[in-house]
Amino acid sequence: MTYKSFTTVDELFDLLVKRFSIQPPPNLTPQELSEWEKLKKRLIQIRCACCKKSMIADEDVFDKEDMGILDRMIDFLKSDEVCHLNAANSLRSNIERIVRSSFFFGHSGTQLCHRKLVTYSDQHKPTWVPRHLL
Repeated sequence: MTYKSFTTVDELFDLLVKRFSIQPPPNLTPQELSEWEKLKKRLIQIRCACCKKSMIADEDVFDKEDMGILDRMIDFLKSDEVCHLNAANSLRSNIERIVRSSFFFGHSGTQLCHRKLVTYSDQHKPTWVPRHLL
């Protein structure tokens, strides 16, 4: 994500929340309103949730000073306006897992610690030995 060249993570989050809370155009009939909610509003809300998911999934998005946004995201995703979306519930559980896991130490951003992924080549792959042979 390239938003850091023109805004902060807090401003981006505020804009996504504002976009998520889009209001219907005036003077819609009940049928038009129902169609607008299905075809327009729901799509916009899912896209906003996907943007937030991309922010969480990409390791390079958050700096140490940006870690406080996770609490705001969780609060937003727990709100009545959002909790009906499956994508929002999934995102909330991912953020909560990240907060609890070894990805981050503390919300204050005192230390940022990424998990280390260990890969093996076929030559050095550890072999599995059955317990009874140990």
